[in-house]
Amino acid sequence: MKILFIMSIFIAISCGQKDKAYPTQKSATIQKPVQLPSSQPQRPDYAIKAPDFTLKTVDGRLFKLSENKGKVILLNFWGTWCGPCRREIPDFNKLHKKYRKNGLEIVGITLKRGSYETTKSISNFMEDWEMEYTILTDIEDYETQMVTAYFGRAIGQPITGIPTTLIIDRDGYIVKGYVGPRSEEVFFEDFKTYLFSMFKAFIPKKKIKNLDELEHFIQTKSAWATQVTLYNYLKTRMGTRYVLHFDNDEFMSSVNLAKWNIYSVALQDLTFFTFSYLKVNFNYQDIHKANEIFNKILDDEISNKMPLNIIDEARKSFDERLDKINWDVYYQDLPFNPSALSLYKWAPIADELKTLDRKIVLNSMILKWDVVKQEFKDLIQF
Repeated sequence: MKILFIMSIFIAISCGQKDKAYPTQKSATIQKPVQLPSSQPQRPDYAIKAPDFTLKTVDGRLFKLSENKGKVILLNFWGTWCGPCRREIPDFNKLHKKYRKNGLEIVGITLKRGSYETTKSISNFMEDWEMEYTILTDIEDYETQMVTAYFGRAIGQPITGIPTTLIIDRDGYIVKGYVGPRSEEVFFEDFKTYLFSMFKAFIPKKKIKNLDELEHFIQTKSAWATQVTLYNYLKTRMGTRYVLHFDNDEFMSSVNLAKWNIYSVALQDLTFFTFSYLKVNFNYQDIHKANEIFNKILDDEISNKMPLNIIDEARKSFDERLDKINWDVYYQDLPFNPSALSLYKWAPIADELKTLDRKIVLNSMILKWDVVKQEFKDLIQF
């Protein structure tokens, strides 16, 4: 099973910013985050609540963003005068026709170039380009510019180039964004997870009845604990300009290094915890399966580009811990301290700041593991 957690790319060339890449989020990947039972798939930790606003449609109706909660929204900042914006229109038309019935709403916020642009001229433009999705303009004067500024503050980077497009999930969170035109295929690939996941809340959690299901639990929960604690700590320490750091290649390299190192220890901790718990509470005797499952997970992560040197080090560390483990007490004897210490060690934050944060960082990981421990106890049926 391969589930990718992908941080959005906010770089491109657009109207108003010729040949310039915007210093916002750069691509980063973490494998196999847990899928929590929700009306939404697990949203990225850097997701931001979209500011509410009210603007006017070209036919005079008021459009309020919060009244469209429950839909997936492609919010497009555009202009009739913008060449790259025009390139996207046929793709938006196709997406609107295909997926509106599934809850997709495409909303264009029109940024005028001059007073010569009127609601009538925008309406004529829409007719010429066969635009049937929602296009917004000012209620009286300059409201579109104010909304653009609100969203720039929300994402930590002024919107100075168009087209800029944001994906807003059904709960009103900005989960992905782009500056510059994109194709129908790119947009669909990125919003489909949010569009087709409405009913996950009603799907009961699957019980853990065999080793394959236990392997899946260990793998996904280890990724979840790593993902949530690492990115939450980075976001807390870096403040509102958190997303801007993802344009720095050196920083992104350190984030990926941290991610894999923490994950490798998290896998060990959860493997040892689950098998210790099974031995004591279910009289499970095939303890050697712990080593088998751990190595199968690492083999699977090779295809997800987990660095081979980290995999080798993880196997070595696992074997050393395996030689010393007391299965009868491990599950209740601070079983997740190693991964908490790994988060503290590898998080790419200045040492002097981490020293101040030590207790908070360690506790943040332990609290996430408390959730996993309880879920495991509720689901296990060996």
